[in-house]
Amino acid sequence: MLTLSLPKPGDFNYPSQRFGRLNDLRRHADFNAKAFRDYVNMNAFNLENQHLLVGLLQQLSIDPEWTLEYVVEYTRFRSNSLCTLFKITSVHHVGAATYEGFYREGFREHWVLLEKPFDMSKSFDAQYSQPIVPLYSTSTRHSYKHNVQRSAPVKTPPEGIAIIGLDLVELAVGWWYYMQAPENDGTGISSYLCKAPLINAQLIQNQLAIQNILFNHIVCEEEIAPQVYSDNVTFITSTEKPLLVEYCTFLADRLRAHRMIDVNHIIHRFDSLYSRPYFNYYPSGRNALFAQTCWAHEPQVLQLYAIYLKLANDGNYRAGSINSVIDRAWMGMSNNYGRVGDSYLKERLRALLTQVVGLNRENLGIGG
Repeated sequence: MLTLSLPKPGDFNYPSQRFGRLNDLRRHADFNAKAFRDYVNMNAFNLENQHLLVGLLQQLSIDPEWTLEYVVEYTRFRSNSLCTLFKITSVHHVGAATYEGFYREGFREHWVLLEKPFDMSKSFDAQYSQPIVPLYSTSTRHSYKHNVQRSAPVKTPPEGIAIIGLDLVELAVGWWYYMQAPENDGTGISSYLCKAPLINAQLIQNQLAIQNILFNHIVCEEEIAPQVYSDNVTFITSTEKPLLVEYCTFLADRLRAHRMIDVNHIIHRFDSLYSRPYFNYYPSGRNALFAQTCWAHEPQVLQLYAIYLKLANDGNYRAGSINSVIDRAWMGMSNNYGRVGDSYLKERLRALLTQVVGLNRENLGIGG
């Protein structure tokens, strides 16, 4: 199966030009992230019982008296049957769209099972675990508004699309640790999900928004400032929006000003907004080896390839490291999107792939 994946980081020492006010941005972001956690911890947030995450943990019925090893093996054993029950994509099942997961407000979400090794020798912090990983979205929202406070899902017309990875083992282990903490006695599944995994998923989306903004600006030629959207929340006293506009403008200017060596050179420029790094680029690992799941990891890579190719075309230089990769893989990728059960997502994926193929063919016409 031919697919596009992120290139492995090499030993090349990429030239680095850091945003001058990055420390200021991180200070604001860290302060706001802490205020976000404190606000959620001080208030009662509840997910509806029909939410898929609530249902998954209810179905697992984890006992805090179990051993860690048993929790991990039991969850792995149940994972594929639960994916079928809750319409989550896995190597054994093609999932379906939902409007009631993480983004809400009309976003058409597709959840996909992430299967990765769990290291039981490392200390586990349920507060900072990342079992819910937005892999791709069309959202440029940078927010500290909890997803349960967003408006009810609107099914038509869809505002955007998102692909969300779910590490069910990490979710279950986090819940197991949460139940064992004395301060959490008497609180339930909904409280755990609201206080830890869903907060971290929002911080991951905040980081993911940077690439989305740059893709829309560089490839689709949209202005930066109108894209930087943030919700008004009462507990935030320091807005990051002006610095975010500066940061994205800086990135766009620097990416255009210098010849990009390869896609990793672009990734190298994207600094974490937080001093504690949240997801920048999730390694797809064995999930990219199967035709049933590799498509979920491709859209974010396609965005990066599109940015690189547009920069190269505008700068009149060849993006030789990816020209042949795209040329070999695109037909197989397009055919594989036929496996996606949701027609709306299928067409959006093919449109993004067509855009990248067009940019690649333009680049192949550049000499040198």
